[in-house]
Amino acid sequence: MTRVVQLVGTINPTTHSTTHRSPDLVGAAPIRTDARGWAETLVRLATEQPFTVFVFWPEKGDEMQVRRFGEEVAPMVTASLG
Repeated sequence: MTRVVQLVGTINPTTHSTTHRSPDLVGAAPIRTDARGWAETLVRLATEQPFTVFVFWPEKGDEMQVRRFGEEVAPMVTASLG
């Protein structure tokens, strides 16, 4: 069985601080955090729910958001679940 979740939000630019946070998922509220926070959220959903497919839907049609998801978030998730 495949479990799919669609996640709407924005991947904020990574800051030099360690103040990222994996957001609390509440209803249809968009996720707004940095790449590390996104990765932690996806790992949590993959292990606790367990969802097996994630669809990222940027709040704004921005190619850079899709690139960040593929180049920053996905590798962290893969490494964590590996």
